[in-house]
Order: sequence, then structure tokens, then C-alpha cells
Amino acid sequence: MALKPFTTPAIRARNLLAYRTGLLLGLLMVIGCGGDSNTATPKTAKPTPTNTVKPTAGDVSPNEVTKANETTDGTPSNNAPASATKVGDLVGRIAFEGTPAEPAVIVSQGDAKTKDADVCAADEIRDESLRVNTAANNGLAGVFVYLAKRPKGIAKETATSEPTDFDQKGCRFLQHTLLVRVGQPVRVLSGDAVPHNVHSLPTRNTPFNQIVQPNDRKGLEMTYALAEVEPVVVKCDVHTWMRAYHLPLDHSFAAVTDDEGRFEIKGLPEGKHKFRIWHERAKFLERNYEVEIQADQPTELELSYPAERFPAP
Repeated sequence: MALKPFTTPAIRARNLLAYRTGLLLGLLMVIGCGGDSNTATPKTAKPTPTNTVKPTAGDVSPNEVTKANETTDGTPSNNAPASATKVGDLVGRIAFEGTPAEPAVIVSQGDAKTKDADVCAADEIRDESLRVNTAANNGLAGVFVYLAKRPKGIAKETATSEPTDFDQKGCRFLQHTLLVRVGQPVRVLSGDAVPHNVHSLPTRNTPFNQIVQPNDRKGLEMTYALAEVEPVVVKCDVHTWMRAYHLPLDHSFAAVTDDEGRFEIKGLPEGKHKFRIWHERAKFLERNYEVEIQADQPTELELSYPAERFPAP
């Protein structure tokens, strides 16, 4: 027969106290070892998707970059960061093949039958639609060389507020061929003692058709809101032989050949570009003439076209 351990109330009370004391000490040890929140092991972070890059401090998000590079109407502005693309220049010359005919006389000096003869027939006026400089190896003047569109990655340029002059004297437009930036003011002037009607015939823009008063040196203002595919004819309906050509563009990658047939286009991004080459008689001599621009050096271009490409007006 098993004997029960001998206990008394006093013994049982001591045992209960010892049990409770041990429990309290154990609890304090657990709290002391693992209860400090500053030394707790962090939870495992969820992995960031590999196709997402979060900006670090000081970075600008792609959306913020887009907004910074746009004007209020959403078009790129001149404040865009400079492109890292290398650039080069195109230097060229365009010539006429063969022997050009003598420019036809349109108004003879002193011809009393001419409209406003005292002004318009004061000097002889010849046809200016084909200007070949035989003294400069048949250099062909007045040829437009330009990119149809600005290259990819090149921001739309803000138009200069500086006006370009479009003047007339002796019943001739002094600027027979004129490059114009979209939005740039064109100041239409007159140095003649008779009125002229200046009338533009664009494809995409609103026509300009106004009378310029005699000897108006303050001028009227015309602008082109859109780029044109090819040069725009500008004429005088009063003196029908008066003609000029404007080419409005939204970039600067264009030139008009000078009296020796030479031209230069600066700052073209390196790589291949397709140029349009246009003359008032021939219209498009080239629609997509490809040139590869070399970085940090001029790329040279020599072109010539036969007489049959330039029919009489």
C-alpha cells in the first residue's frame, strides 16, 4: 500500500508560493529576452516587380519629366533636356546643267502701258523664276532644301518673336524666296509710291490678302500657324508679274541656296535623313533625297539638274 506524502497546511502554503515565484521569474526572463521592439526581427519585405523602377530621392518620375517638357497645350517645349545625340552639318551646292536662257523681260523700262508705269516701269524687270549664276559654275539660286518633318527626339521649337521682313521695291518682291518659322511674325513692307496687294496661297494655312499702302515702312503683320509641305506662292493681284515663295516650317533644318547655289544646314542629328529639294519651276526636284550625316563634321553634297527639269513658266 502506497503511502501518501506527509503534508501540513503550512507546507502546502510554502509550496504554492514557490510555484508562483518560479512562474513569475520565468515570465520576466521571457520578456527580457524577446520583448524589446527595437531589436525585433523585421518582417520579410514583399519583392518589388522587376519591371518597376522606383525613383530615389532627387529623381523625377517619368510623368513629371513629360510634364516639364510640354507646354500647356501638350506640345514639346524648348525647355526639354538637351539630347545626347551627336550632330553634324550639311554643306552643299546645287547647279544647273547646260546653258541657261537669258531671263525674259517682263516689264520694259519706260513702258507706258504698264500698270503704275511711273513706278513699275522706272526700271526694266526680268523674270526671276530661274536664277543661274554662270560666273559661279552655274550655281542655282532659290532652291529650298529641307526636312519634311523635324527628326524624332527633337523638340518642337518655339517660334522667335523677332519678325522677318518681306519688302517690295520697284514693283518686285525683294525677298523672292523666304524661310519662315511657324508662328514667326512676317512684316510686310513697301518702298513703292503705289499700293500693292499681297496675297498668299497656302495649302494648310489661312490665306493672307491685304492692301499694303504706298511707302508703308511700319508694315502689316502676317503669320503662318502651320508648317506647309512645300513653299507657298505669294503674289500681287495688282501687278500680276510679282511673285515670291514662303516656306513655313516648325523646325530649323532648312536652307535656301544663295546666288552661287550654296547652302548650309547646321545641327542635324547624326544618321540618315531624307530631304526635300524644291524649285519654283521644277517643283520637287527630290522628295526623299537620303543623306547620312556624320557627327562633329560637315557632310558635303553636290547636286546638278539638267535644263529639261526647269520648264518655262
